[in-house]
Amino acid sequence: MESPLQYPVWRFVPGGLNRWSVEKQEAPWTVYPTYTCGAFLLLGFPQLERLAIGMLFTQAFPLEDAYTGVVAARQYV
Repeated sequence: MESPLQYPVWRFVPGGLNRWSVEKQEAPWTVYPTYTCGAFLLLGFPQLERLAIGMLFTQAFPLEDAYTGVVAARQYV
């Protein structure tokens, strides 16, 4: 059973809703790691520092909430 905040990765399809779609090389998995949705995150400095370092080594993509979740998962935050 999936977590309520674990969403599937949408791929580009002709005539489909492509606003939240990403290329396979941007997100090679079928679901995004768990992430938070909202206007801001409340983090301590150690977590913020790990996210900032992780962003240097993670290719950015347009879905910023999902991107932050990917970086957090890679950095074990």
